[in-house]
Amino acid sequence: MGNPHPIRARFEVLGVRLGFVFIPLMPRCTILTLARFVGVAIYTCSGRNRRVGLANLDIAFGDTKTPEEKKKILRRSMQHFTLSLLDLFWFTRHQAERLDRYFISEAAFEHVYLPGARLVVTAHIGNWELMGIQAALGGIPIIGVAAPLKNPKVDEYFQRARKSTGQVIIPQQGAIRKLLKGLREGKTVAVLLDQNTRPRDGGVFIEMFGLPAPISIAPAAMALKTGSEIILVYSRPDGSGNYTNCSLGLIEIKDDDDPVSLTTRMTAAYETAIREYPEIWFWPYKRWKLMPEGETKPPYPFYARALRDSDLS
Repeated sequence: MGNPHPIRARFEVLGVRLGFVFIPLMPRCTILTLARFVGVAIYTCSGRNRRVGLANLDIAFGDTKTPEEKKKILRRSMQHFTLSLLDLFWFTRHQAERLDRYFISEAAFEHVYLPGARLVVTAHIGNWELMGIQAALGGIPIIGVAAPLKNPKVDEYFQRARKSTGQVIIPQQGAIRKLLKGLREGKTVAVLLDQNTRPRDGGVFIEMFGLPAPISIAPAAMALKTGSEIILVYSRPDGSGNYTNCSLGLIEIKDDDDPVSLTTRMTAAYETAIREYPEIWFWPYKRWKLMPEGETKPPYPFYARALRDSDLS
C-alpha cells in the first residue's frame, strides 16, 4: 500500500484536523443538512461510484425495482454514508452525552453486553463505526479490526476516535491470532462480514443476492473453534439524526456446521436486512469484484474480473 503524495498528504491531515475541530461545534440540524447536500453532490459528480452502485443494485433487485427507484436508493445511500463520516467527527464532542441522546438499542441488542466470549458480526450497513464506539461506552471492551489508511497521520486521528470509549482496535495484518486470543479470554470481538476477501486470505465464494462473492470464513471458523456465541448486529439511522442499535439475532451453531455453512447463514441474514433497508448499505463498494473460475460477465457486473494467481496463493 503506497503513501499519498506529500502535498496531498498534508492537505488531508489539515482537512481532518479542521474537521475534528469545527464539525463537532455545528448544531445537529446543520450536520444533517450538510450530509444531504454533500451526498447528492457526490452522487451527481462521481460517475464511477454511480456506475458501481447502480450495477450492484441491478444484481440485488433486478427488475423488481425501476431504474428511478434504484437511483433514489443510491442517492440516499451516499447521503447516509456522508452522515456516517461526519458523525465520526461530530460525536467526539460531549461524547457520552451525545451518544446517550442519539442512540437507543433494541432489547435484543442488549445481549451484546452479557458476560462471556462473544463474536459480534456486522456489515457495511448503517453506522458500524459509531455502533462500536457507542457499545464500548457501555463498559464492554470490544476488540475490533481496522485496515490502516494510506495516510498514517490521518489514520492516527481516526484510530483515536475509534478508541475514545475503550474500544480496542487491532491492525488487519495478523488479526486472527489476536481475535482468537480475545475470544479465549472471554472477551467480545467485532468483525465486518461483507468485505472482499481473496481465496489466499481465507475467502470463499458464497452467494449474496444470488451471485457468489468472496467472503471471509474466518469469523465462522473462530466461533467454531472457541464455542463463542455469534450475534449479528447493525445500527440503523432514522433520518432525523438518531440511531437504533439492532440485532438480527443469535446464530445457533449446529452439530453439522462448518465455516462455509455458518458463513452462508450469516450472509443470508444480512441480505434480508439490506433488502429491508437498502438505502443504508454501501452500494458503491465493488462487492462482486472477483469472479469464480468459469464465470463470465454477465451475470457479473462490468467491474468484475477473473481470479489471478496472486488471488489464490
